[in-house]
Amino acid sequence: MFLHRLNKYQDAIEKFEKAIELEPNYVDAYLNLGIILSEIGKYKESIEKFKKVTNLDDSSIEAYFNWGSSLIKLKKYKEAIEKLKKVVELKPDYADAYFNWAICLGELGEYKDAIKKIENVIKIKPDFVNSNALLLFFKEKLKEDKNN
Repeated sequence: MFLHRLNKYQDAIEKFEKAIELEPNYVDAYLNLGIILSEIGKYKESIEKFKKVTNLDDSSIEAYFNWGSSLIKLKKYKEAIEKLKKVVELKPDYADAYFNWAICLGELGEYKDAIKKIENVIKIKPDFVNSNALLLFFKEKLKEDKNN
């Protein structure tokens, strides 16, 4: 099953690379190529594509968000936060960006700030999946830190 999907990804990669060859400034081709590379675990390569997108279009919310997501996969939380900050500058009600930002803060042990970001998620989108559970988790972690 995985190989079947991988073959489809490879076909898509080849098509986007061909599109870029024909039109070197084709933003959507770089963006979609980056997303596919990320989906198959090639995070460093995906980041290069997202960088290219933002060089061509500094207002690409999707590129910054996906760049941040790839950095999270590489456990580069501080760098990911910088990209997620850019996302919310461009789109202040982007709940997914706040959620990922909270995860980064949690991984860095910054639970108080992580709670604020999750509260933003809940304010923007009250039914956001896992946000209430993550909020409780961070509150518990903060309580544990205060007790230690």
